[in-house]
Amino acid sequence: MEGFHFIRVRYLGDLYVLLSGDLEGIVQKTLEDNKEMFATVFESVVPWEDNFAVDEKLVWVRCRGIPLSFWNNTCFEQVAAQVGSLVEVDASTSGF
Repeated sequence: MEGFHFIRVRYLGDLYVLLSGDLEGIVQKTLEDNKEMFATVFESVVPWEDNFAVDEKLVWVRCRGIPLSFWNNTCFEQVAAQVGSLVEVDASTSGF
């Protein structure tokens, strides 16, 4: 598991993450030294390409100033529709 504390994992959207590191070659070396472990975590690991793009992204949207009387799924769906679609409302928010 050597090298893991030097690797940063960033969510890119859809089912993709970016593995990066500050040290030259640290990601490649860590991948090579831990092939079996990475095979259990990732379906595939491929080098970065500049033309890479994802079709979907998951984001958290914080909306301030919505009166409590409007806190319901219909209102949240209308707000989310401005940027995409509503996936889920957490239990503490939907309990109002």
